[in-house]
Amino acid sequence: MQSPKGGTTAAELIERLGADSDYQARMEERRQEVERLTKERRREQAPLLRELAAIGIEIDDVWQLTQGKPVDASALPTLLAHIALSYEPHTLLGIRMALARGAGAGQEARSLVWQALVAMLRADAMPLDPASAVLGTVAELARPADTPLLIELISNQELGRGRILLVRNLMRSRKPEARAALLALEHDPDLHIEIAARLKASGRSRPETHALL
Repeated sequence: MQSPKGGTTAAELIERLGADSDYQARMEERRQEVERLTKERRREQAPLLRELAAIGIEIDDVWQLTQGKPVDASALPTLLAHIALSYEPHTLLGIRMALARGAGAGQEARSLVWQALVAMLRADAMPLDPASAVLGTVAELARPADTPLLIELISNQELGRGRILLVRNLMRSRKPEARAALLALEHDPDLHIEIAARLKASGRSRPETHALL
C-alpha cells in the first residue's frame, strides 16, 4: 500500500531496510558498539556502584540518578568522593548531574555539595576532567552572591578549560566586577573564544563605553 502522496509507506520502508544487507550490517555494528560501551561504563563505574549499593542505592549506571525519584541525600558524600576521580567524561557528567540534582533537595544538601566542591577546587591541582565536572556543578548551583568566588575560580588557569563553564554565569551577572573579570581574561588561551563570542552576542564590549549587565 502506498502513502496518500504515492510515496513509500512505513511498512514498505521497514521491509526494504530489513532486506538491505549493508543497512543490517551497520545496525549490527552499532548495536555491538553500544553493548561494548555499556559494558565498559559499568566496569568503570563498578567501585562507585558498589559503594552506592552498600547504602541501599541499587543502580546499574550513575545516570539512573539523573532521572526518576530524587537523589537520596545519603548518596551525596559518595558522589562527591567520586567526582574528583579520573573517570571518562560520560561517567563524570552523570555524577555531575546527579550531584546537582541532589543538591536541589534543600539548603542543607546544597550547602554540603557546594562547600565540598569549592574545597576541591581550592585544594591541590586536580586532573582536568574531574576539575571540569566540578566546575560544571558549581556553575549549575551558583547564585548571584557567589560572584566573587566564580571570579576567583575562573581566574585560576590551573583549573584548565573547564573554567569556560563559568563564563555564562559571569555574563549574566549585573555586577561590574563580573564583566571586568571577563574582560581581563579576553586573551586567556582557554577562554578567549567563548568570552569574545558572548561579548559579541550581548552587543557589548568595553565597560567604559557600554552599559553593564
